[in-house]
Amino acid sequence: MTLTREEEKAFFLLMGISGRGVNPGDEETLKRAFRNKAKKAHPDLAARLGKDPQVMQKHFMELNDAFNILMERLQREPPSYTVCRGNRSKNEAARAPFKEKRASSRAPWGTQKEENRGERDTGGQKKKTSDQGDFYFSGRTPNRNLRFAEYLYYSGVISWMDLVHALVWQYRNRPKIGEMATQEGLLSFEDVLEIIREKKQGELFGEAALRMGYLKQVHLNSLVRKQKKLGIPIGHYFILSRKMTKETLYKKLSEYRRHNTIFDAK
Repeated sequence: MTLTREEEKAFFLLMGISGRGVNPGDEETLKRAFRNKAKKAHPDLAARLGKDPQVMQKHFMELNDAFNILMERLQREPPSYTVCRGNRSKNEAARAPFKEKRASSRAPWGTQKEENRGERDTGGQKKKTSDQGDFYFSGRTPNRNLRFAEYLYYSGVISWMDLVHALVWQYRNRPKIGEMATQEGLLSFEDVLEIIREKKQGELFGEAALRMGYLKQVHLNSLVRKQKKLGIPIGHYFILSRKMTKETLYKKLSEYRRHNTIFDAK
């Protein structure tokens, strides 16, 4: 299987140096690598690890993005081989249908409530849970400032996979630092490709451009401010995907602001 440059970058992000010699069509290996890295990169571990939660969140979303890119490729082009298990013959294994992508992330903290079937009220719209199982947080909302999507998850309004998909959607739809830098004449297309090739694992594009001398700190700060200003609010995802109505979104936004106001005052 020949990978595009984007897919090569995604594969290296998941597998790292240990990915040399691994067939990119090995779905189980990719899933195992994603689960292991996602557990270590989750933003909720930032305080315990002494790391910046925003940096960890960006890395977490990069991992999700990379995993989705590779899974989408496997769906379009199933591998030409199948690993045989048990007493199945090679011919029988080869005839086995290609497995569909399965979202099997598990919320790594708090009390989880599994709902294999049924419906959950999201303010006028009923959301069926996945037959494959998904998790809703059922503990107390953390006593700290939260981002809006986190608040929805901890309030039991959205599931763990809803949270992951919303973050990935927002990350994919935000303007890219490299694209904005080329539009403003700070980088050429060749510069962007070189930065992507030399970017270290877990390193943000802007950090790599700064380290390699392609951007100055003042330029990077300006690009980051512009990126935040042009970014799409994550609430749009829940409306576009019909997870909730506008009325429910506005109500939850009001509750979310009241929650954060309590801790802003402390």
